[in-house]
Amino acid sequence: NSRGEVSHRNRKAIGAALEAGIHVTISTGRSLTGALWCAEELGLTCPLMIYNGGMLADRVGNVLYSKELLPADALLAMEEGVKRGVTLCIWCGGKLYGHPLNERTADYVRFAGMEPLPAESLEALAEQGVTKVLWYGTKEEIPAFWEEMEKAPFENVHATPSQPMFLEFFHGEVSKAAALERLGVLLNIPREEMIAMGDGANDLELLAYAGLGVAMGNASPLVKKQADAVTVTNDNDGVAEVIEKYLL
Repeated sequence: NSRGEVSHRNRKAIGAALEAGIHVTISTGRSLTGALWCAEELGLTCPLMIYNGGMLADRVGNVLYSKELLPADALLAMEEGVKRGVTLCIWCGGKLYGHPLNERTADYVRFAGMEPLPAESLEALAEQGVTKVLWYGTKEEIPAFWEEMEKAPFENVHATPSQPMFLEFFHGEVSKAAALERLGVLLNIPREEMIAMGDGANDLELLAYAGLGVAMGNASPLVKKQADAVTVTNDNDGVAEVIEKYLL
């Protein structure tokens, strides 16, 4: 919900789905550390789709799939962010780096689940292999920055907002939809038998890929428009509504 908690009704509905033999997982822009508390609280055993689909990993940290940015693209995303005065949150080798370390990187800890390290050399991080570059700006400037980056000379990059103040950069082959497709192959589940729920721009491909794509009641107008159905908000147990209606 809006307080970052899993409600009793959602927990109960997800538990009932698991007992019925339905696979349930989390698809998020966060790292494994940032998603693990929720997976553990819900008793999920399915691989998690993290870094916006840039990685599939199980709960003990075994990486089943990973796709990193090309070094030149990672460096360009970081340099363009520096030019625009945003704060960089960089995921590299499972660690979080901040440039610069400030109140925004301190705030990002609530999403990341770990403390950031100082990014002493952006060039060195790019060469090591960057999973995700995140720009932490303001909700007023991020939409314009997103539009600008669509025209930037990247070789193969997928850029998408996640939170109103976040713009995230991944390899061009990375998306939540691509990760769901890989998970379907792993579990032998066709897309027609999948339900996806989401609320943000980084969920658009996910909702389009699944057999049934459901927008949360608190989703943006764009997400609602492109979804197959709309449930109630995250503060009114929208996930439970979908599970109870379609699966139980």
